[in-house]
Amino acid sequence: MRRITLNLPRLKRFAAAGLALLLAGCAWPEPASAPQSPQTEKTDASRPSADKSGRPLTPAEERMRAQSRNFDRTVWEGVLYGTAVGAVGRGVAKGAGIGAVAGGVTSLYVAVKQLDYAQREDQLESMIADIKQTNREIEELIEAARTVVSEDKRKLTAVNERYRQGLITLQGLQSARAAMVENQKIMLNAIEGAREKKRIFRSAEEQYRGQNPDVDTRQMRHEIESLSNQIDTLDAIVGELDVA
Repeated sequence: MRRITLNLPRLKRFAAAGLALLLAGCAWPEPASAPQSPQTEKTDASRPSADKSGRPLTPAEERMRAQSRNFDRTVWEGVLYGTAVGAVGRGVAKGAGIGAVAGGVTSLYVAVKQLDYAQREDQLESMIADIKQTNREIEELIEAARTVVSEDKRKLTAVNERYRQGLITLQGLQSARAAMVENQKIMLNAIEGAREKKRIFRSAEEQYRGQNPDVDTRQMRHEIESLSNQIDTLDAIVGELDVA
């Protein structure tokens, strides 16, 4: 079996690039030569954003979509896989699923902190800062989600009544509900992504604490618990809307 030797400077570059995307929740950038798609063009103020059906989005829906990208699970899985593969070589991860290599990302995350900061306490403070940033991002998402769910609940009541009175067709009713279902799917996807982030942070705390048993990690655990509570809050908000 071929032995793989890790080059630490190269490992750091791979890990730092992947983890920056991991924590920021951003998609991989397009190649410089690739043409810009309509979805990536800067939005014209005179031309409001629209959903998949072409329906113009409300300001709250736009905010919710923008903030949910920080937690998009599809992006997360790609970053998790890409970081692990980039760090240890494609041969090791070949044929492995995302879950099989995700544990390696936690180790990379802790290793990058150790490379960036000589002092253990600084490593810990940096991880705490990452979780605090994630908590701020999910707070913003919760605020937008509350508005979107409230709007959709009112719309659902109104459209159901209009259909009952024969003022719209079944197709019109289904179209209105489809827009709400799309909003719900985006929020549920963000919840799954947030849970993935929480799992990485929790695993990182456990690994760090195992390596540094004399360092107090209670603040990090407190921030992770706050993240967990906020995920539950977001889940409850999304559950208020029954589009069935």
